[in-house]
Amino acid sequence: VLFRSDLSAVFSTIFTITIFIIPILTMRLLSEDKKLMTDQLLITSPVRLSGIVVGKFLAAFTVYFLALSVTLIFNLVMGIFAKVVWATVIGQYVGLLLVGAALIALGLFISSLTESQVIAAVGTFVIVLLLYFADSIIDDRTEGVHAQRVGWNIFNGQVVNRDLPPEFRNR
Repeated sequence: VLFRSDLSAVFSTIFTITIFIIPILTMRLLSEDKKLMTDQLLITSPVRLSGIVVGKFLAAFTVYFLALSVTLIFNLVMGIFAKVVWATVIGQYVGLLLVGAALIALGLFISSLTESQVIAAVGTFVIVLLLYFADSIIDDRTEGVHAQRVGWNIFNGQVVNRDLPPEFRNR
């Protein structure tokens, strides 16, 4: 082992790419069915509506998972040449998968509201950006008031000790 690696910049970049990929991935899930009126065919099929929605969600999540798993190769190669803290890497991948699942669900919902793919993509992108910048918006609005910020720092690829409530900090 030659070097010690810090992969937080890599995961921050992966999350930034995720912000752009998720709206494109989800823009067509339900909006195209509405536009082409194939949603009526789906609704009259012997499958429950929840099965259709879960199937579309799982299809989009599988594509996201496969795209994210390709980046694991970089970490494995990095592990050969540098010391990698695998618990942190696994935690960051789990965080990216959970955030991706939540954003895919959001994109699926917005896609169900419109017939236009472009409106679905732009709407998802705007809401994702609002969620991304919610931390700084909350900080500006709540000066002097302690806001729970742990969840938003996961977007940056790390949970900082000072952001945890006092009873969970290392003493």
